[in-house]
Amino acid sequence: MVTVPNITVRFANPQYDCTTEQYCVDVEFQSDTVDQQLFGMNVRLFYDDAILEFDTFTNFQGGYGPVAPDPATVLQSPPGFGTNYFGFPSPGVADWVNGAIQLIDYGQPPIYIDTLGWTKIFQICFSMDAPFADSTNFCPSIVWDLEQNPANGGFLSGDDGVIMTLVDGSGSTAAAEHVVQYNWEYTGTGFAQPYGQPAETDCFAFADATIDASSEQGCYFTNRVFQPLQSELPNVIYSWDFGVGAVPATATGYGPHTVYYDTSGTKTVTLEINPDPPTAQCPDSASITFLIYNCPAQIAGNVKAISNAPIPGVNLRLYTDADTNGIADNNIAVRSVFTTSIGNYSMASIIPGNYVIVQVQPTGWYSADDGDITDDGDIVANMDSLDNIIPVSLLPSELDIVNYFMESPLPGHIYGSVFVDYDNDQFPDVGEGIANVSVLLFPDIDGNGIADSNIPVSTQFTLADGSYGFENIPTGHYVICESQPSGYYSLKDIDTSNDNDVVPNTNVYNDTIPVTLINAENDVHNYFIDTDSCNLVVTNLNDIGPGTLRHAIDCASAGDTIRFNSSLYGSTITITSQRLVIDKNLVIYSNSDPRVVLASQIEGFFDIGAGQEVEFTHLDIISGLAGNGGAAFKNEGILKLQDTRVRRNPLLIAGEYLIYDFPFSQLFLSGSCSIDSD
Repeated sequence: MVTVPNITVRFANPQYDCTTEQYCVDVEFQSDTVDQQLFGMNVRLFYDDAILEFDTFTNFQGGYGPVAPDPATVLQSPPGFGTNYFGFPSPGVADWVNGAIQLIDYGQPPIYIDTLGWTKIFQICFSMDAPFADSTNFCPSIVWDLEQNPANGGFLSGDDGVIMTLVDGSGSTAAAEHVVQYNWEYTGTGFAQPYGQPAETDCFAFADATIDASSEQGCYFTNRVFQPLQSELPNVIYSWDFGVGAVPATATGYGPHTVYYDTSGTKTVTLEINPDPPTAQCPDSASITFLIYNCPAQIAGNVKAISNAPIPGVNLRLYTDADTNGIADNNIAVRSVFTTSIGNYSMASIIPGNYVIVQVQPTGWYSADDGDITDDGDIVANMDSLDNIIPVSLLPSELDIVNYFMESPLPGHIYGSVFVDYDNDQFPDVGEGIANVSVLLFPDIDGNGIADSNIPVSTQFTLADGSYGFENIPTGHYVICESQPSGYYSLKDIDTSNDNDVVPNTNVYNDTIPVTLINAENDVHNYFIDTDSCNLVVTNLNDIGPGTLRHAIDCASAGDTIRFNSSLYGSTITITSQRLVIDKNLVIYSNSDPRVVLASQIEGFFDIGAGQEVEFTHLDIISGLAGNGGAAFKNEGILKLQDTRVRRNPLLIAGEYLIYDFPFSQLFLSGSCSIDSD
């Protein structure tokens, strides 16, 4: 029994030549039997006449070429034929190509059809009726004709479909034909129409640089958005030029891109789409033009007393704030105006942008409030209502109004207590107050929570119940400081009431409380909580504050032993503020496993005072980031390390000592000790 080889043919590898404007597909073959050589085939196919027009057979491999009819015959079906048979959209006209190719030059080396991959023999090329009808997905259907049985892919009654003949040394042999349809699939049943429909599997995208943006006129400093009308394509580079006065002037990438113009006039935006690599697509470019107008803005506001009485003659100045940090960029005012007899002011013809309005504080008045009560879309919030500064963001043609400054001649008052909180309720109960404690009030004009100088505005001493007060203090920013009383240790400093203080009390262990005093305010509940005992057991991993290693060292007496709570076993205590200075004889002891680790993230770590004897037992110590004499120990006394490991910080540079012994100092090691070398 003779086995007939099965040959499958398909269209593949769609290509478009940007110069010739031809759309071509490869004709490829695959065999189920080795050593098969194609002699020839009839080429019969259908395509949508509304999209493609057949051009030629081309790019033949080996000794193959076209044969009669040459050129191939193109027949056009009646309207509706393409819809009924292939699912082509209206008008449904399907062109029909009938031609043939065969081996015409036996002098060429033979081409054997691959059994696993695909073997290209020639190309079929088309011109396109409407190449940009769907530029994102150009997926034309090209349908092979097989037999007259629709179930096998045939369409024309009496047609033999695709026929392929093989050749070898003994002559020619017929092949069993199979086809792989191109962007089309058979979906019919039996002889029922339609037999199939288009399937978007092999698509080719055409770059279309048409810009999706408004060409209507607009104002400068107003955002405009640009992107291509076409969906984003792979393997292309999008290059934008937004024209004169654009911010930004250029961009790359699909977008969308947000752009504004800081000058008026005619603007042209250009988009270029270039393939990457150059053979991936065809380049394209497009542009739009529009007109930009000047649209200046205006500011208005008032200066009044808290009684709503107008304050005339107050100087208001406008400064740029390009970096939007709420502070004037320089000392050059864009505008300078004065309030009228009814306390109003205005500034006209201002270029849109970001600014700050600054009030020159009028003599005899205290600043009570400033702000903008209208929702003007200002980028920078008015965080400090006492600094005589109002941030404003001006849009084109905007009238930014009700930017007010309120003044008050009345001072405020600050009250608080210093006490030992025996019942832990953070409130000064009877019998808890500490008398005769010095409390100082310092100015903090820049509102950073740090005293501007070491000269206090006022100094008060606590009464018998621990209370203190600062009377008739002008509105503004201040820092309250406790002078730590002898025999007591700082536990916490807090403000338990919501006084709208601008600076938060982020450090409750430094004996300072930031306060913001507004008009006629009683700023109360500013508490300094102390303790009259020293806890020699470290209970937390913090750097500073009660229960920390630093607090235990500071409050311990000479000869004391500092230990660690069992909850800290295996934990790391990290020092991040300043070195631990030990100016007394101490033992820092642990017997835990896993060990407690002491680490430094600053320059140096422990400073042992001259003549002081300090012992560390069963601890792991990781040095600081740089040397301070020694990156772990600066030893001017007697340092004893028992069963203790001293390690280098990974960020410590080479050449720095871990332990630096000053003249007349001593270092003793006992038990299982180890110290990293350089």
